[in-house]
Amino acid sequence: MNGILLTSSRSAIWVAIMIVGSVLALGYRRLLRGRPGPRPTALIPIATVVIVWTHWNGVSMGSWVAGATAGFSVPFLILMANATKVALGERGFLGRQDLRDLGRVGLVLGLLLYPAALGWGSWDPYALGWNSPLLVWLVAGWTLHLLRQGSRTGWILTAALGVWLLESLWGSGQGLGDSQNLWWYLVDPLLVLVSIPLAFLRVPSETSSSPQA
Repeated sequence: MNGILLTSSRSAIWVAIMIVGSVLALGYRRLLRGRPGPRPTALIPIATVVIVWTHWNGVSMGSWVAGATAGFSVPFLILMANATKVALGERGFLGRQDLRDLGRVGLVLGLLLYPAALGWGSWDPYALGWNSPLLVWLVAGWTLHLLRQGSRTGWILTAALGVWLLESLWGSGQGLGDSQNLWWYLVDPLLVLVSIPLAFLRVPSETSSSPQA
């Protein structure tokens, strides 16, 4: 992903920070096991920065993640931020209904994009991200539907569309063609994988809109 706001290296660094922070927070909370001690939010950021930016065999963790993937989508980054917040012992900003909605979005988008990328069929949906307003209108319509339903997933898709629009406007002047493809901002392989269980998450009606603890 060769953008301006969202690049492969930047998204990889954020993912590395959130993964390390989540693991450290969960380990710290398990170590305390209810005993009094400093809140993990006071210790985890410092330890996370040290680990992520320390070079192991000459390569930092952020660089290693960037080299292992083409980049991460906006929904996946927000999903990771929610998981990190929960790992720190705070309330997540996505409820069970939001998570299920996001899982269904990720699963549908993945089923549309990746089978063709693996050579199944003659139709190339990836081209829609560049040359056709059809994908934009479909995602915008789905976004409006989710917003009307009160789902925070609608705001996640709004953020993805907003970042894509900014990257398209700025990237066109910089000759960054990849930054103009909407698929980069909507979905990635890891989002599809985590979307499989999320899409079938059970949501009791009485807790459908409450944030996850």
